[in-house]
Amino acid sequence: MVVPIILDGQRLGVINLESVNQSAFTFDHLRFVSNLAEHAAIAIQNARLFEAVERRAEEFTVLHNV
Repeated sequence: MVVPIILDGQRLGVINLESVNQSAFTFDHLRFVSNLAEHAAIAIQNARLFEAVERRAEEFTVLHNV
């Protein structure tokens, strides 16, 4: 089962689950992993936003010191 991690229409990655049993995954599994992918996209977005804020704070600190 492969579920994309999508943020603002852009694919960031995938969650890939494998099994030797072809019928290992049910619709409930798919729904759960899809929900997990949505949460992963939000976490990635939050990490990017936090990184941008940190970078901006460092820039302000440098400017303040100058």
